[in-house]
Amino acid sequence: MGNFRFYAIGGAQYSFDMASRSKKRNPTNAIVLKLNAHDVTVQSGVGLDFYLESFKLSLEAKMSYGVVNIHRKEDNKLSECINKLSSKTFHFSILFE
Repeated sequence: MGNFRFYAIGGAQYSFDMASRSKKRNPTNAIVLKLNAHDVTVQSGVGLDFYLESFKLSLEAKMSYGVVNIHRKEDNKLSECINKLSSKTFHFSILFE
């Protein structure tokens, strides 16, 4: 319709945290909360494409909900208090083409 288009998106995403230190030893014996490096999320969102004279402008809003428990259980005070920890993120993108 006119010079814009509305769309909906959905899907799944696997992510790997390359900076995760979940398998490293803690030489100082400090109480540390560790997270697993692997995560799987389900995503849904909406977007708008605006077709302008010399370029296309896209606005997109997306929510991601974690499916797996990323909490790595250990024998310390912080770890005992948490049963499940999952990610929840909001993405807003502006694209110029």
